Amino acid sequence: MNSANPSVSIRYWRPEHSTLPHVVKFSGGRSSAMLAFKLAEAGLLKASRGDLILFANTSAEHPGTYSFAAECKRRLERQFGLPFFWFEFCTIETASRGAYIRKLSYRLVKPVPIEENQDGYRSRGEVFEELLSYQGMLPNPHSRTCTAKLKLYPSHQLLAEWLGGTEGPAHAGHHADVRYVTPKQAAERYQRNGGKSPKSTYRRRVEYMTAQPPSRKSQSWSDFSDVELPRFRGRLSIGDSCG
Repeated sequence: MNSANPSVSIRYWRPEHSTLPHVVKFSGGRSSAMLAFKLAEAGLLKASRGDLILFANTSAEHPGTYSFAAECKRRLERQFGLPFFWFEFCTIETASRGAYIRKLSYRLVKPVPIEENQDGYRSRGEVFEELLSYQGMLPNPHSRTCTAKLKLYPSHQLLAEWLGGTEGPAHAGHHADVRYVTPKQAAERYQRNGGKSPKSTYRRRVEYMTAQPPSRKSQSWSDFSDVELPRFRGRLSIGDSCG
């Protein structure tokens, strides 16, 4: 129990988990905002430990959600010194078994529309469209790919780099300025792998994805947060466990 606010506490599975970096997933709603602020106000989130807050942009949020999330980021960073990162799902090109393919990745974004800043967030459904083009199917109750690929998978990638002590997300994808994965190439690979859809149908399906940038340039954590970032990173050892 925290003495500053006795109504707020964290119950740990193991006592040693209190020393590991804490991650708050911010959905953009009032409940997750209240959780973040209550923990921060009670002193239960500490930038020095490597704690951070994450917001996954689906590009299909209500305009008011973006304004609210931006205000929460501003206040949590300025008042409590907690890094609050926005990120988006994206795909990049990489080589695999002698051929180029598109692979899941992510990019950090700033809390301003991409129309105003090239590092800003997308808000016209582009991220969701890229996901549909990548997987060729809509999310549904039996396959919650929206949650898995737009939120969970990229956040796991982000945390691996954050906890790895990097200066920011490393370059992802190849280093050429051309796109090797075209709709035609993707359709041919799809058929070689036993795909059942007609080639013309599959080519239309992947058209949006293959038109996206082939790589994500390296990024710096400090460019996407207004707080002085902690020096904790790289402190964790292989023997540390969260489970």
